[in-house]
Amino acid sequence: MTSISPAFVACLCAVLVSLAQASVQNIQTERSGPLSDIRKLLDANLELWVYNSTEDTKGQPLCRYDENYNTSGNSTSFIRYSGNTTRVDKTLLNGNFLNWNDNDTVVFDALELYKTDAGQEMEPFHSYEVYEYAGEDQQCAVVSVLKFGLSMEPTDTAMIHELRLNRTALNTPKADTKCWETFNFLLKDLNRTTKSYYSDNCKTLLQKHLS
Repeated sequence: MTSISPAFVACLCAVLVSLAQASVQNIQTERSGPLSDIRKLLDANLELWVYNSTEDTKGQPLCRYDENYNTSGNSTSFIRYSGNTTRVDKTLLNGNFLNWNDNDTVVFDALELYKTDAGQEMEPFHSYEVYEYAGEDQQCAVVSVLKFGLSMEPTDTAMIHELRLNRTALNTPKADTKCWETFNFLLKDLNRTTKSYYSDNCKTLLQKHLS
C-alpha cells in the first residue's frame, strides 16, 4: 500500500484551502450567517447525485451518487456508486468532519475521506470534500473535491467542483437558485468550466448493472 507524506498532504491541502477560502469569502458577502453544518445534510440520509461537474469523464456519462449515510458525532460512512456504460463501482467511504472555511464557528463544512477495502480495512487517504454550499432544504449542495489517484503523486491528483442534488430534486434541478448561483460563481471565480453532466439515462444505467 502506497503511503503519502505529511509534506505532500500539507502542500495539496494548502492549494485547496486557498481556492476554497477565496470563493467562500466572496460567496458569503452575498448572504448572512455562516455556512450550513453539513451534518444536517447528511443526517437527512439522502441519495445525493452529482449533477454537474468540472471532471472530464472522457465521453462517459456522469453517473455517481452517495447513499446509506451513517453519521455519528464527528464522523460518517456511506456508499458511493459510480458507473459507466460497462460497469458500476461500489465503494464504502469513511469520513471525518472538518471545519474548513469558518474557524470562528464549530460548523463542519468538509470531509476527510478514506476508502474501505473488501477486508474492511481503511486505506491511508482518499480525498477532501469541501462543501461550499448546502441548502437548508437538503436538496442541493456545491462541493469542491481534492481527489488523490492510486500513485499518490501530485500528477495523479485532481481538483474538481460539483453540484450535487438529492434524488427527489432531479426532476426540478434548478429549484434552489442560490445553489446554482454559488456553483456558477465558483466556476467563474476559479476560471473553470463544467465538463460533464447528469443524464436521465444515468439511473437506468446504474440499476441495470446493480440488479
